[in-house]
Amino acid sequence: MNRDLFRKRSLTNIQVLLLFIALSVVGAFFFGWRKAEPMKAPEEAHEEGEKKEGKDIVLSAEAQKNAGLKFEEVTSQSLHGSIDVTGSVQPNDSRVSHVRLLSRGRIERVNVRVGDRVEAGQVLLTYDNIELAELVSQSAAATAALLQAQTESEVLRRAEQRARKLVELGALAQSELERRTAEARKAEAILASKKAEVARTEQQLRRFGVTKENDSDGSRTSLKAPISGIVTETKAAIGELKGADEEAFTIANLSTVWVQADVYERDISSVRVGQVAEIKINAYPERMFSGKITYVSDVLDPTTRTAKVRCEVENPRSELRVGMFGTISLPTSGTREALTVPVSAIQTVEGKQLVFVKEGETRIEPRDVALGTRTNGRVEVKHGLKAGDLVVAEGSFALKSHLLRGQIGSEEGEEKEAK
Repeated sequence: MNRDLFRKRSLTNIQVLLLFIALSVVGAFFFGWRKAEPMKAPEEAHEEGEKKEGKDIVLSAEAQKNAGLKFEEVTSQSLHGSIDVTGSVQPNDSRVSHVRLLSRGRIERVNVRVGDRVEAGQVLLTYDNIELAELVSQSAAATAALLQAQTESEVLRRAEQRARKLVELGALAQSELERRTAEARKAEAILASKKAEVARTEQQLRRFGVTKENDSDGSRTSLKAPISGIVTETKAAIGELKGADEEAFTIANLSTVWVQADVYERDISSVRVGQVAEIKINAYPERMFSGKITYVSDVLDPTTRTAKVRCEVENPRSELRVGMFGTISLPTSGTREALTVPVSAIQTVEGKQLVFVKEGETRIEPRDVALGTRTNGRVEVKHGLKAGDLVVAEGSFALKSHLLRGQIGSEEGEEKEAK
């Protein structure tokens, strides 16, 4: 009886010990697993959920309306073929003025520098005009000689009139009348010569801006800008003696500019004067300028086998500066089918061009695209879209701002983690 009871108690103790060991093993395994995989805070779990969304933007229908978003379906349309060539901005030669002194002189004052904007008629410099000083002296002498010739002519004309009356009365010989008449005619010829001399000197003085109404300030002359524009070069210094054949300033009116490129021989047959070309300048990656082809060279460069092609572009706000580089899309006669979107749909982020595509009622995906020809406010999409996609045609800039704010916030979070 006692043995049976002892056996039962021993068996019970062994079972309890085994259960304790099993629980310890399970507890140790569970504790180690929890240590290897710490519990995430609610904020971290939320951030992980956002990362799974990628860069997609989630906006309710009301938020889309408030942001002024308008969507357009990507469609295919016929585009003219084009040739892309590299070009550079140059001044319009017909609007460039090389300004020289009107005559030899010593520069006394220079009023403008390279880069200054000037208006037509503005004084660029003043100088001691050597030729003007001589002309003023000649003009004074010619005027004095004219007054003397007028006096002598008047005296001889009156003497002739008296002699004529005396001959009629028989008190003077006919030969004396003839002599006095000859003297009067000679005086009139001298008077005409003196008038011509005065007119000649006055004409020369007018070249320097000196008239009877605007008397000369000694030999000092003002050199004025013949056109409005920008001073692109100056070769004038105070105290310098400069001749009329030496250039003092170059002024360029950049309200219109040339964008000039070299086109290979194989492509030149497709380019015609009068065609409209699309021009993308490197300094303005999001802008497209339009220009008209005004010149196609008749001569090829024998080394490069290229011809010069020139586009004239309006530049009312002086955004295009001489020396800027860009790409000219020259139209050709052929056509092709291509997917297009409005230019307003394109945004540039971190040097990449993208559009915003509607993927659901509330989800909008920013998508990288490769662009091609631009024409009539639309741009070809070579890669990144398919026909039927809905893109944000208006309001894409607001989405770009939203996207950039999200990226900035992500970067700030990463910096805090690093610290």
